[in-house]
Amino acid sequence: MSEYDPVESAAKGITKGALEWTKDEIGQKVKDLITKFRNKDIAFVEDVETIKIAKEQLSTSEWMLFSSYVKDKKLRILFRLGLTLRRLEETGKPFDDLKIKIIKKYDVEGFHIAQCVQSGIFSKYIGNVLERATTPEKLKFEMENLFKSIENTVVFIQTTDKEKERTAEIIAKLRANSPKMFIISSMGEATMKKCESIADNIMKTVSNYNFELYQTGKRKIFFLNKKD
Repeated sequence: MSEYDPVESAAKGITKGALEWTKDEIGQKVKDLITKFRNKDIAFVEDVETIKIAKEQLSTSEWMLFSSYVKDKKLRILFRLGLTLRRLEETGKPFDDLKIKIIKKYDVEGFHIAQCVQSGIFSKYIGNVLERATTPEKLKFEMENLFKSIENTVVFIQTTDKEKERTAEIIAKLRANSPKMFIISSMGEATMKKCESIADNIMKTVSNYNFELYQTGKRKIFFLNKKD
């Protein structure tokens, strides 16, 4: 079975609907099709306004930094969509539909990569690793490594998480993978409190990591940096 092509589907839709639409409606449909064609790598998003917002992210400083080092197509798409999720969130626009489409195309791991950008983890991460990333090659490695090992190095706390179980899971990941850095992220008042409690429990058990807290109005992110 061939993969669904949203651009081809939209073109067929215009052909079928041409007899029923007005001239202005056909003109708008064609404009939308052109927008999708010019942004074919994210055309699966389908919503034209969201695609336009994603295009705007190409002028952000975060994108310029990331794209100058990382050339992996999948990571670049997910990074842009992470910035788009953030922009939708900042402007109070719903983003559940985009979240669902990312998961459908790139699975939960792909969404976690986008979420890592949306939540601001990436920018904080870069600031955290700059001391050890002393060359462009090392910085490129650190960027790619964050996303390619995300399931073992980043945890997003949910309101449904049970603190004891989540604490045990994170400690197991730290012991099994021994990452140089581990990140625990949360969003929302109730989840932030749970995140802090989980981090406190880990601090009592794990002694070979230093803990750093970054907090905004609605996010709390703990960076666990392995001691030398």
